[in-house]
Amino acid sequence: RGAMAADPLDALRLSVVPVDPRPEFTAALLRRITSAAAEAQTRINEAVTGTSEEVGNIGLAIQRALDNAEQMQAQMQARAAAIDELIASGALERHVSSQPAPQPPQGLPIAARVRDNPTVRYFVGDLDAAIEFYCQRLGFEEELRSAPAFAMLYGGGLRLLLSVPGLPGAGRALPDGTVPAAGGSNRITLQVTDVTAAVAELRTAGVRIRADVSAGVAVRQALIEDPAGNLVELFEPTAGYHERPSPP
Repeated sequence: RGAMAADPLDALRLSVVPVDPRPEFTAALLRRITSAAAEAQTRINEAVTGTSEEVGNIGLAIQRALDNAEQMQAQMQARAAAIDELIASGALERHVSSQPAPQPPQGLPIAARVRDNPTVRYFVGDLDAAIEFYCQRLGFEEELRSAPAFAMLYGGGLRLLLSVPGLPGAGRALPDGTVPAAGGSNRITLQVTDVTAAVAELRTAGVRIRADVSAGVAVRQALIEDPAGNLVELFEPTAGYHERPSPP
């Protein structure tokens, strides 16, 4: 083979010439490096010191909380022991029995202390049939139903509670063994715009009419029965009818 051709770029390359920095430059560079290293070490030391102080403060807070918890526990144990001693000696029972019973507010009539949500409870033998009667025939709304023992209905401003005799709640037997029963002469009264038309509509629907429309004191009234035999009075105001205005 022949000799390789010379690289034409060799003519453009510069020869490497070693350079010795001046002593002044070297000393200045060394001072800057030493100063930066010292500053970095100072910041590291400050960070470590601050973290140590924070950790120490947290430790003190935890210890104080533990001390407070121990003090509270000791106080509660002391109070419990004192109450046990009062109970054992009978002093606590004597103290409670000697306190006067709470009295209702004075200076107001009973009517002013009664909540303005008139409520009637009827006892019924068939809860579903009673709910259907009052809601479909008399326009009540079912608020809740806890079958098979209880239901709450609303009609206008009246709350009607329905309970089944012999079941838990108001239907349970009394201490003397008496079990509540449906029926009787007590009744709720519902105002209607046309009592004759209302009775005719209910009769057509199969509702039992206990007393047809008759004249009362400033009203025309009639009596019907719910499926359990409870009375419901329907009335229509006439001339001279008076009712106390509702409170504002």
